[in-house]
Amino acid sequence: MSDFNRRRFLEGTAGVAATAAMGTGAAIWSPAVHAQALTFKPEKGAKLRVLRWSRFVQGDIDAYMVNVKRFTEKTGIEVRVDNEGWEDVRPKAAVAANTGAGPDIILSTNDDANLYPEKLLDVTDLATYLGKKYGGWFPACEAYLRPDGKKWIGIGLGAAGAMLVYRQSMIKAAGFDAVPKDTTNFLALLKALGARHICDASLPTFMDDLTAALAATGATIAFDATGGGRLAGQILTCMEAAINHNAKDYSRYGSNVMKQVYIYGGLDTGPTEIVRNFGMTWGMGGWLLFPFLQKTGQAAAEKLKARVAAELTSTFKSHYAGELSLREALQLDKIALYGPRNTGGKYLVNPNRD
Repeated sequence: MSDFNRRRFLEGTAGVAATAAMGTGAAIWSPAVHAQALTFKPEKGAKLRVLRWSRFVQGDIDAYMVNVKRFTEKTGIEVRVDNEGWEDVRPKAAVAANTGAGPDIILSTNDDANLYPEKLLDVTDLATYLGKKYGGWFPACEAYLRPDGKKWIGIGLGAAGAMLVYRQSMIKAAGFDAVPKDTTNFLALLKALGARHICDASLPTFMDDLTAALAATGATIAFDATGGGRLAGQILTCMEAAINHNAKDYSRYGSNVMKQVYIYGGLDTGPTEIVRNFGMTWGMGGWLLFPFLQKTGQAAAEKLKARVAAELTSTFKSHYAGELSLREALQLDKIALYGPRNTGGKYLVNPNRD
């Protein structure tokens, strides 16, 4: 930090997802213990450019900009803040790292900082100061932002939670008290709920079953929560096969019906594998709720949030295997509980819990 150079200052930060802290980022520090002294003297005429994700709620960016203003007033450093969609931060960060131009500080997520550690400024002095001031860092944060055990390549930002949401009355009407944790009973639940087509990927008839279901429904758009593995490609293959069941013409390029798969989860963290045997008219992309809320507009997003709030004890009522504090969420024994991402095994992270 003492040898401050604007084009070298690219600080990656990360967040811990409560569903899989070790798979998605860094951490936070524990409550304050003893303050430690540390001062930095900015170079004359210093400016900072910050790249961060666009707000999920307006209050987030409002509070952030208040702090930016206070920083400028205290240090005299002019700060420019660029807000981008959550999914656009990673590619822009990669460009900045590879070109040495653009933002100086990046608020990012997951393991982004580890994609280009040699491009990041050594912030060991700042991380050490914060650790001493606030009582140390949790192991999850050190694993991601001090990967070699010596040099800190970023500063941890925060933690986030996720949960399984289902309608309690609907599950009970089907004869279950909660969503089953095993495949057999889960499929039984689906049948009890009136599912007409159930495809079990563990069965040797899976591809035939899926093709039959797609032929019967005419579906050409699918959402894949698995992410990695072959499922997305298998869906496209079966879509093409279903379309060709009633095809009247043959084309070496496959059918001209657009087939699409949107990946919105990462239960399988491995690479997405596809075998291109489904023609040339297809698409595969990602889908996330928060970018959708940003694109749909504030009025529509607020309407959706209001419905969730109004039906929080009925339609959107959730159940958890347990409740954790932020501190507990970063303890290895607790990570072993919620890390497997099991159905019915979600934990609620309560920031107000001691």
